Amino acid sequence: MKLVLIALAVLLTGCATAADIKPGVIRGLDDRGYVKTTEGFGIVARGCPDADVWKAALGAVENTRPGKWGIGERLIVLAADEVSGRITAVDDYMQAFFGGSYVGVFIRRLNADSRLVEVSAFWRSRTAAAANPWERILLQEIERRLPCVVPADQTLIGR
Repeated sequence: MKLVLIALAVLLTGCATAADIKPGVIRGLDDRGYVKTTEGFGIVARGCPDADVWKAALGAVENTRPGKWGIGERLIVLAADEVSGRITAVDDYMQAFFGGSYVGVFIRRLNADSRLVEVSAFWRSRTAAAANPWERILLQEIERRLPCVVPADQTLIGR
């Protein structure tokens, strides 16, 4: 009985919800060329209209189909607010250990002509130790859709 109670307590405390999705604080650059934040990774768009940045981010969330990596085949948008620059989604993958992912995309102004597009993704089961691939997958897709992305090392971030 004690073992069942302990297992139940671990399961209850180890689960995440959509409310846990939040933007992070910029910490610098990672070795893959992305902006590193306390919650995820990002890219910098410079000189694009805000509408184009939003369209690229939302389009990536709605249409990316990775088809591998042990994650869902698609993301389901939970909320999308262009004014606040926030998209939250969940993937359609259900598996005992990982249980799918929550994903957040956050667009914020760095200066007059630059925007940070941050992607934060985590497993619904916070006990999963594997890295969540949605961050890299979505950043690559947003970058493909957005011609004004600049290399992170050419920004003032991390200097």
